[in-house]
Amino acid sequence: MSTDNLNLRIVDDFREFCSFIETEKPPLSSKKEVMGKKDAFSINSRLYYKREVDKPHYQQEHYPALDLLFTLAIEGQKKKRKGEYKPARHKKTGVVQATK
Repeated sequence: MSTDNLNLRIVDDFREFCSFIETEKPPLSSKKEVMGKKDAFSINSRLYYKREVDKPHYQQEHYPALDLLFTLAIEGQKKKRKGEYKPARHKKTGVVQATK
């Protein structure tokens, strides 16, 4: 498998993560503001870069790929709220580009 295909897998994982969040709307813990064990286990099982586990015994922080995707999503939302990130479409190609 080429490196390009492996690099795109993390993008696919992020899409899967976002889809899960949109459809399931998992609650976050009030103390650490992370997902519960069952939701973390459920999302992890759908990812390419997953931690191999049999049961939902682990906190979100013990799933490295999931924790990374969660952090990226949260930080992206913070920047979006602050106006630091505004997606814009390229006039000719229609591709979304990040602008400040």
